[in-house]
Amino acid sequence: MNMTLSDFLAGPGGDLVRRLGLPADLIAGCSCWAMLTAAAIAHNSRTDGGVWRGAEQLFGVLSSGERAVLLALLGALDFSSLADQLASRSGTWALMDVTHGRHRDAVAACILRRDS
Repeated sequence: MNMTLSDFLAGPGGDLVRRLGLPADLIAGCSCWAMLTAAAIAHNSRTDGGVWRGAEQLFGVLSSGERAVLLALLGALDFSSLADQLASRSGTWALMDVTHGRHRDAVAACILRRDS
C-alpha cells in the first residue's frame, strides 16, 4: 500500500481529521503534509483551540486503533505536546502494539509524511 497524504485522507486518518473539526474544503485544498499541518494550526488558532479540544473529546470515545492514529496524526500536525498528554493515559507504544490493518497503515503514513 502507498502511504501518501492522499491515501491517509482516504482512510481512517481522513475520518479523524474531519472529526477533529477541520472543514472539508480546507482539507481538500491540502496537497501535502506541510499544507495540512499549516491548515490545522491555523484552524486551531481561529477556533481558539478547537483542534486541541476536539482531540481531547475524541480520545475518550475512540477505539484503540483510532487512538493510535489520532496520536500519530497529532504528532504529524505539530501537536506533539497534546499527543504526549493524551498518551500518558494509555501509552502511545502500547496502542501501536495492538494496531493493525488500515489503522496501522494510517499511523505509518503519519510517521513517513509522504506527499506522493
